[in-house]
Amino acid sequence: YGQSSIVESAPGPAHDILMPSKAGPVSQSSFTTRESEGPKHLYVLHLKGDTSAFLGYSAGGRMIVKVGFSKSPMTRCDDHNRTLPKGTFRWEMLYSGSKSGCEPFPSSEHAKAGEREMQRWLCQKPNGQSLGGEFFLADPRLIEEAWKRGNKAAKEYKK
Repeated sequence: YGQSSIVESAPGPAHDILMPSKAGPVSQSSFTTRESEGPKHLYVLHLKGDTSAFLGYSAGGRMIVKVGFSKSPMTRCDDHNRTLPKGTFRWEMLYSGSKSGCEPFPSSEHAKAGEREMQRWLCQKPNGQSLGGEFFLADPRLIEEAWKRGNKAAKEYKK
């Protein structure tokens, strides 16, 4: 704020000054970040857009969903949307404990039990199938049932 703009201080044609920046150096060491332990909500995200076009084959009325758990499901949804280019596809919150006004589960172990149950349920053929990782193609009724069963499993989890 209050300094000369880049365009005014950079000599040269606008085409050169305003071109996209070059990629930076590649990291030479790996790193991981982890969400802190503590209360977690389950969630189900739905990929909005033409599902058949995204898959390259007919979705047959099924939806692409991502299931998981987080301290803040809406932040997680926003994070996933930041990885997509602007266009017709967008992640939207379908279900979440926080959206439903439910208290979070006391630990990630509780939430993980719920997530596993949702994953198990969403692989039920012919209405559901894994798309790899935490992503599934499933009928809306199957997704709703997976949500209910996941929450039940998380509530009943015993260490």
